[in-house]
Amino acid sequence: MVSRTKLENIYGLVFNLINLSLYILAAVASMMKAIVEYYNVSQVLTCVYAFVLSLLLAVMELIKFDIVSYYFRFLTLYRGRASLLILLGSIILSSNAHSFLLATGILNLVFGAIYIILSFIPTTPIPKPVNENWQNWKEYSAEGLDLERPTRNEDILDNASKLKMSMLEKPQHGKVNSV
Repeated sequence: MVSRTKLENIYGLVFNLINLSLYILAAVASMMKAIVEYYNVSQVLTCVYAFVLSLLLAVMELIKFDIVSYYFRFLTLYRGRASLLILLGSIILSSNAHSFLLATGILNLVFGAIYIILSFIPTTPIPKPVNENWQNWKEYSAEGLDLERPTRNEDILDNASKLKMSMLEKPQHGKVNSV
């Protein structure tokens, strides 16, 4: 049986891969749209902003930055990522859309909607960057290590108090067996 922690790590790595591919597709599509609509300056600038935003999101998906976690906390939640995916999808879509632009925009919009739905499920783990999920995967996939994750805070406190009590107990002084 696979533990809940391993399933959460697999889940996190799959969504990391999906996020990275969506951000890279959005970056490519925004540059493609900027090249196609070169005559409209506002569209070009919007596409350049979308390109830069997509690249920054891809980098943040790979590495955790404390400044981003502090000032842009919404990026660490599914609702924040959903809003940015919907924004990128709406920027990429246009009236005379190329099929690649159309597909990329629809993918970003669909996954934005999926992330909004995930944000309302209380058991959904918070999104983490790839390096953190990968490190957790390596730790939990070590030889025979398959830890069950406590499901409630009370369980965590009970386990900690049991460990503390076992450490505080004095060893029994019994008779010494002589050989």
